[in-house]
Amino acid sequence: MLILCLVSPLGVQKVAAESDFELSKSEINILSIPNVLRYDFLITNKTPSKGLKHPEYRGHYYPQPSMEIAVIPGKKLSSVMSRFPRSSTFKLNPVGGSSQGDLRTQKKVLFSVEYKIKKNADLKKVREYATDSTLIIFDGLKEVAEFPLNR
Repeated sequence: MLILCLVSPLGVQKVAAESDFELSKSEINILSIPNVLRYDFLITNKTPSKGLKHPEYRGHYYPQPSMEIAVIPGKKLSSVMSRFPRSSTFKLNPVGGSSQGDLRTQKKVLFSVEYKIKKNADLKKVREYATDSTLIIFDGLKEVAEFPLNR
């Protein structure tokens, strides 16, 4: 597999080739009481690493460069969502998220991520614009997969 990488000024590597990941399912919900847009994604790793083992230790989580997901908004979605502070580009303001496994070693992992909606935003518009976005999977600073949600 040929992988072409571009390095941006911040050191994030963008991958311009087919990835080993697949977006199997997605679900979008508006939580009106906390004013949150929630995405749930079932992501499939077509080539999970079988030899990767975490050392045994007394803590709960082994620290390693993280696998992370982020939803990157388009213009419409940006207009109804809260902006992440301290960022030169528009990033959605995360208020929660989780994963139910390790995407490096498991075939299917469920990820959830929640973002703050602007005060007084029309929730019908938020729902309508929620797919004006792209899901990106990061392995540390490297982008390993990108999925437009408007398909």
